[in-house]
Amino acid sequence: MIHMQSKRKRDLVVYFSPSGNNRKVANIIVDALNQIGQKPVVLDLVERDGQGHKKLAFDTLNQGGCLWVGSPVYAHHALPQVTDFISGLPVIENGYAVPFVTYGGVTSGMGLYEMGKILTEKGFKLIGAAKVLSVHSMMWQSKNPLGEGHPNGDDAAIVRGLVKIVQEKISRQDTIKPLAPDQLNYQSKVNQDKFFPDNIEVTKKIFLPMKFEAALCSKCGICKQECPTGNISLEPSFRFGDDCISCYNCVRNCETGAITNDIFDVIEDRLRLVASEYSEPLMSQIFL
Repeated sequence: MIHMQSKRKRDLVVYFSPSGNNRKVANIIVDALNQIGQKPVVLDLVERDGQGHKKLAFDTLNQGGCLWVGSPVYAHHALPQVTDFISGLPVIENGYAVPFVTYGGVTSGMGLYEMGKILTEKGFKLIGAAKVLSVHSMMWQSKNPLGEGHPNGDDAAIVRGLVKIVQEKISRQDTIKPLAPDQLNYQSKVNQDKFFPDNIEVTKKIFLPMKFEAALCSKCGICKQECPTGNISLEPSFRFGDDCISCYNCVRNCETGAITNDIFDVIEDRLRLVASEYSEPLMSQIFL
């Protein structure tokens, strides 16, 4: 069990960002922290190095920093790459944490609540949280995507405001009143019943299978490079593994059209319908 030192040290900003939206928010946080002299350590979970990640997190947080940890919301939930990272951390007594999620205009789901609950179980004090509206990662071909133009300048200002408030809170340690995880459980009971038992594994079984046309493949390797879970193999021949999270980076970045998926013929209308059913205000919001 780790006991935090009284003097605050460097913050740790952790994120997982298949489409780049969560990275944008993490970069805003990093820039805001740099401007106040905090000089954070940054950890991109797309760079798959489980033991190295744990050591970096341990070494940084053991010195008394604050953990900022972000995930995109997929299928109403935080991605397992992020929740597994948090679950793998040692128990840290009286540490500080700020979870944040990005969501593509359908719903922010249960992501913040799930992350906040695990962080609290690990001994962290939740001193802030944020959900940030972003363009939907599956609508890059749409003329009018959900969350179009987000995160924008207004979203950035909200996130920067959160950084400032958190900094002020930490400077007044004796007056911090941490958030309870239930304060991040803001979804209606009706919506929650729709969210469960959905998760990325359930959704993968519903989504249409990926297609690969060998004759169109240039063997450039971009698909493998852009896959955030290392799910694509090129040797001895092209192959999809079992770790797909349906981010469709391979489809988005394939320059020859060798990788496709028929889901894009139907997904836009479906996403708009589901968004209207959830009726979650399309806005960024912080929790304190």
